[in-house]
Amino acid sequence: MRAGRLRRKLHILEHTESRDAFGGVTHAWTLADVLWGEWLDTGGSEREEQGAVVADTDVTVRVRYRDDITTRQRVKDPSSGRQASIESITDEDGRRRVLTLQCREVEPDAQGAD
Repeated sequence: MRAGRLRRKLHILEHTESRDAFGGVTHAWTLADVLWGEWLDTGGSEREEQGAVVADTDVTVRVRYRDDITTRQRVKDPSSGRQASIESITDEDGRRRVLTLQCREVEPDAQGAD
């Protein structure tokens, strides 16, 4: 992959839990890392959920190879505010150069990382 394609700054988010003063649990997506990558909308579908039509967007994200990205994380495009849940991770050519993240766009949480 040519480096020129990896020109979008992306955030990797991790789910965190913290306790407040009353013992309640607060869930949030916090910034784990910043990296450069490519964000591609690759498809979508519509489904009915509780009487309303819901659109799902499939996203492919490509980044330089690293071994610390997991399917328990999200990718955020800070320029648009869009977030995607990582569904699968593939070493594109088996040579540890590029990772392909197959993702599903999700609604950002109110306390999502900026």
